[in-house]
Amino acid sequence: PDALLGLIRSAETSKGYEDYYSGSAISPPKPLTQMTLREVRAWQDQSVAAGSESSAVGGYQIIRDTFDGVTKQLGFTGDELFTPEIQDQMGMHLMAEDGYNDWVAGNITDEQFGNNLAKTWAGLPVMNGTDAGRSYYAGDGLNASTVQPGNVIEALNASRNGTSYDFVRGTGGGTTG
Repeated sequence: PDALLGLIRSAETSKGYEDYYSGSAISPPKPLTQMTLREVRAWQDQSVAAGSESSAVGGYQIIRDTFDGVTKQLGFTGDELFTPEIQDQMGMHLMAEDGYNDWVAGNITDEQFGNNLAKTWAGLPVMNGTDAGRSYYAGDGLNASTVQPGNVIEALNASRNGTSYDFVRGTGGGTTG
C-alpha cells in the first residue's frame, strides 16, 4: 500500500509527517515526530482551545476524534513517539477501515474504495458522479481536493501491482517498492 499511502500524504500535506493544520493558532512545542502520542493529543486540544478550526496533525492530517479511536484500536499506550512509522500504521489502519482488504480481494471497485477514502481524507476527490474531482467536504471552508480521480486510480494500480507511484509527476514509476 506504499503508493497509496504516499498519495494520501501528498494530498493532505506538503510538509509531510511534521505538518499540522496550517491555520493553527499555535505551533507545537517541538517537532511532531519528537512528541509522544499523548503529547500530540494534548497539543491538539490546546490548539483548538486557542482558536484553531482544525486539530489535524501529521502526514495523514488526523483530527482529534479519529486520533483517539485509532490510538485505542491499535493498542497504543500514548507513550509511543509520533514517528513516521507510527503515522503510517495509523494511515494503514484508516485505509483498512475504508475497505482496503475488500478492495485487495476484489470485493469493491476502485471507485468505491476511492470514495471511501475521500470520506476519510478531505484532500482526496470523490471519484464519480456530480461531485467527481471535488472533496467530499467541499464547501466547509477548510477542505478541498488536492489531487484528481485519475491520480487516485494510478496510485491504486501501483499499489495493486507492487510498483512505485510518483504522485508529483502523476505516473507509475514501474519499480517495485
